[in-house]
Amino acid sequence: MHPGRPVALTQESCNASLIYVKNVTITLGEEVARWARIAAAEKEVSLSRYVGDLLRQEMTRRSDYEQAMREYLSMKPTGGIRGRKLPRREDVHDRASLRRQ
Repeated sequence: MHPGRPVALTQESCNASLIYVKNVTITLGEEVARWARIAAAEKEVSLSRYVGDLLRQEMTRRSDYEQAMREYLSMKPTGGIRGRKLPRREDVHDRASLRRQ
C-alpha cells in the first residue's frame, strides 16, 4: 500500500507502473509566496509542480554530492601529486638558509 494517491500510469520497458504523489501543506511568507507564484508562472507550471521540482532538484543534488564524496573517500591515497612524493617541509621552508643571510 502506498501513502500517496496514484496520478499517472507510465510505460517503461514494457512494465506498467503507477506514480504516487503525496499532498503536503507548506507555509510561506508573503514575499516568498509572491516570488514563487511568479517563478512558476514564468515556467508555465503550477506552484505545486514548481515547488516539487525544486525539491526534487535539491534531493538529486545532495544525493549526487554524497555519492561523489563516498567515491572520493574510498579512493586509495596516492601519497603525493600525480604519483610523485611531496617535498619535505624542511626542504620547502629552508630556515637554515634564511638565518645565514
